Amino acid sequence: MSGFSQVIAQGNLGTEPELKTLDNGQTVTNFSLAVNTTFPSREEGKEPIKQVTWFRVAVWGKQAVAAEEYLAIGREVLVVGRLVPENKEGPGKGGPRMWADAATGNARCSYELRANPGGVVFIGTPSGNGNGNVNPTEAATQEEDEIPF
Repeated sequence: MSGFSQVIAQGNLGTEPELKTLDNGQTVTNFSLAVNTTFPSREEGKEPIKQVTWFRVAVWGKQAVAAEEYLAIGREVLVVGRLVPENKEGPGKGGPRMWADAATGNARCSYELRANPGGVVFIGTPSGNGNGNVNPTEAATQEEDEIPF
């Protein structure tokens, strides 16, 4: 019996896409994706709570080339794929990548989001997010020191 999981994440690129060609000829583009979420505070009169969730995204094949060519930091994108666990033993070996935040010592973790074929949808304009929400470049800059990739 095999299982199925799928993740849909819509956010903004936090890093420029990086295209690599592997020894076997496969192409992969990697970038980070910031998903900005705002929700009301439980305390009356307090500012809404803003949260940024980061994903390491890997796009393979022909779509990797298009992603590297047309995406840029700040661009809004929707990614459909699956989470790939990656710990110290390597990809697919259990849990998430874990580390301690250099500034605070707090524990952090992340997964790779491996895009499905055709699973990257370009949204907004090439120079921005197109939705008027929190500026992704500012969010990326504010959280940059907490990202291990």
